Amino acid sequence: MNKLLTISFSATLFFTGCGVDSFQGNGDTINETNAQTQKEDKPNGDTNNNSGTGSNDGGDAESSTNSLDKGRAQVILEDYEKAFKMVINNTNDQQKLKEYSTKQELQDHFEHFMSTDRANSFVNTYFRVEEDGLYVKAMGGPTFLLEDEAFSFEKVSNQQYQVIQERYNQQMGPTNVRNIFTLVKQDGIWIVEQVEQEEISGDNENTSPDSNESNIESKTLTKAQATRVLEEYETAFKKVVSYTNDEGIQQEYTTKEGLETHFEHFVAPDIATSLVDTYFRVENGNVYVEAKGGPLYLNENNPYQFSEADNGMYKVTQEIDNEMRGHIQVEFVLSTRNTVWVIEEINTTQLD
Repeated sequence: MNKLLTISFSATLFFTGCGVDSFQGNGDTINETNAQTQKEDKPNGDTNNNSGTGSNDGGDAESSTNSLDKGRAQVILEDYEKAFKMVINNTNDQQKLKEYSTKQELQDHFEHFMSTDRANSFVNTYFRVEEDGLYVKAMGGPTFLLEDEAFSFEKVSNQQYQVIQERYNQQMGPTNVRNIFTLVKQDGIWIVEQVEQEEISGDNENTSPDSNESNIESKTLTKAQATRVLEEYETAFKKVVSYTNDEGIQQEYTTKEGLETHFEHFVAPDIATSLVDTYFRVENGNVYVEAKGGPLYLNENNPYQFSEADNGMYKVTQEIDNEMRGHIQVEFVLSTRNTVWVIEEINTTQLD
C-alpha cells in the first residue's frame, strides 16, 4: 500500500471574488510525476514523503520544531482571526450562515484554531440557532491582534508562548488595555488557548479571561463527521490556490512556512510540508501556485466506506477510476490532534 501526501482544512477568509473550483477534484489533470503513489523523494530532496504519521525529517522545516518565533506566532493569530471572519462574512442578507448549519459543525471548525473551551465560547457568544439554521448575532466581535501595532512575544515554556499587545480601548473609557494571547502546542498543533485583557490605566490591574468554562469531552468519529473533515480538507486547498492574482501569486501568504502553519491545522506536519513543496514555489519574495492539477479528494456522490482502525484512528476508503490514475482505492486515515480530527495519512492501492 503506497502513501500519497495531500492536505486538509477549511477557512482562509476574505476570498472575495475568487471561485474555489479552479482546481478540479481528484486531480484529474495532475502531472503524472506528482501523482506517483510510490515513496519517492520530491525534487531537490526537500520533501519527506516517507511517513504518514506526522513526522518530518527535514531539519529546515519550521513546522517540525517545538519552538515558536514571533513571526510564526503572528501567522497563528492571523489564521485564528480569519477562521472567525470567514464564517461571519459568509452569510445571506438575514445573517444566516451559508456553510454551517449546526453549532457542532461550527465548533469542529473553530477547534482547528483554538482550544475547545474558546471554540465553545465563540459558538455560544456570537451565533444563535433558529429553526432553519445558524445566524450571526448582532454584536461586537472577539479581540484580535492588530497587525500594524507593536506587540511583544514571550516564552512561557516550550509548549506555551504569549503575544502581548497594549492599545487604547474606547469602550472601557480613557484607558489602555493589555491583550494577552496565549498560544499552546497540543498534539503538534499551535492553537490559541485563551485571550485575556488587563486594564492598565491605574495601579490595580484587572485581568479578565475571555473564555468559557464549559468543557467538551473528546468524541468518537462518525461517518458524517469524517465526511466533514474531508470536505474541509478539499475546501481549504481550493481556497488557497484560488486566492491569487493574474500572475499566480498567492495573496494571503508570503512564505512557505506560513502556508505550512496554516495547513497543519488540518493535516499531519509532513503532509503540510509535502503539500506546500508540491503545489507552491517561492520566487522573488512571493509565493506562486504551481500550474498543475490538485490532490485526491473524497467524492461524496460515489460510494465510500467508513471504518474504525487501530489506535483510535478511522478510515474512509473509496474506489476511484479516471484516465490519469487508473482504477485505484484511496484510503484517508483520520486521527485526533488537540481533540481535532485531521488527516494523518492518505494511502492508495492500484486495483487493476
